[in-house]
Amino acid sequence: MGDKPTGGFLFGMRGRDWLVRLALDIRFGRTETAYRVPEEPDYGRTNRFDATYIGGEVGRSHQLTERQVVDLFLGLGMDFIIPYYDEDVVLVGANFNIGLGYRYFMGRYRDYVLGVDVRREWMNERNAEPYSMEGQAWSFRVGFGVAFVKDRNRAIEGLGR
Repeated sequence: MGDKPTGGFLFGMRGRDWLVRLALDIRFGRTETAYRVPEEPDYGRTNRFDATYIGGEVGRSHQLTERQVVDLFLGLGMDFIIPYYDEDVVLVGANFNIGLGYRYFMGRYRDYVLGVDVRREWMNERNAEPYSMEGQAWSFRVGFGVAFVKDRNRAIEGLGR
């Protein structure tokens, strides 16, 4: 399928040494060569590869400093590929991934986050016949976010900790 730019969102919760989050990634683009898709009553050809990934991730966190955290996580979700712009055809497959991430918490109350994740993904078959679309990929996420901890961290600072 080739390299694809991805945009998305992560929503999650983190404890002292754990994390749980929901991931939504949208991949845009075209394939390098056209592929065939089962479409009643015949096969259709396309090179569209607009894909959406929805999945959950769970993991462990290790705090390096007061502002730095390293995460190790597992993810499981579904990939949805829409091969045609104006038809109701969707190719669906499972996605399993494992990743390593780094977070840096910024601001006085550590309420802004810069993050980087590296993931290894395995996708099962999404287009069994005639062109296989199962495979593996490396993905790299860079993000900026908001941590809703300002009130808690302000209270802790007020207590002198």
